Amino acid sequence: MADEDSSGGPARLLGSGYGQSKWAAEQLVHQAGKRGLETTVYRLPHVFGDRASGACQSNDLLWRILKGRIQAEAAPTEISAAFDIVPVDNACAAIITLALGDHAGGRTHHIVGAHPLTFHDAINHRTDIGYRFTAADTTQWREALRTRPDNAATAVADLFLRETTGPGALTALMTGDRTRKLPAELGHTTSAVDRDLMTAQAYYFNSTGYLPQPTPQN
Repeated sequence: MADEDSSGGPARLLGSGYGQSKWAAEQLVHQAGKRGLETTVYRLPHVFGDRASGACQSNDLLWRILKGRIQAEAAPTEISAAFDIVPVDNACAAIITLALGDHAGGRTHHIVGAHPLTFHDAINHRTDIGYRFTAADTTQWREALRTRPDNAATAVADLFLRETTGPGALTALMTGDRTRKLPAELGHTTSAVDRDLMTAQAYYFNSTGYLPQPTPQN
């Protein structure tokens, strides 16, 4: 667990260039604060779709893995990781609420969801709405992707496995008790990513062509 008073890093322990670039950016912000500028850091996890429409950007690591699972009709079942996920409209509202209040300046805030989403729950939900897959261990799944260069997960599979399995796996969760409390005091709450929201996002991706239509249920 990473708390809101943690400085993060060090860079060598972060599993990707993306994470390292975020850490480096924070160091620059902290340096600016030490030189007299008013600064605030908002750390966001995976950002989910809008609660009403399901609308969501599609280039997130987790969404690419889930799309790749659908394309390959296979999924690694050994992964037990859980992910911090927050609906995009909740994230925006929390940042605006904090920024317009008197609590944000000079601090770091974790904009986290109501509770984590497990990889198993995400996979099971896709099965429930009509996407079929064959269970595979991580080695079988990775080898299957090597023969499918056009699969959405192929380019990011190694990164995903490095961050979610084995002794070097990163902790995927952040604590956000302080930040969660402040917006609640100001009249803002964060929704859980539940099955209704996951369904709305899947249908949105269907409508844009990002995901194929699921097989009708019998």
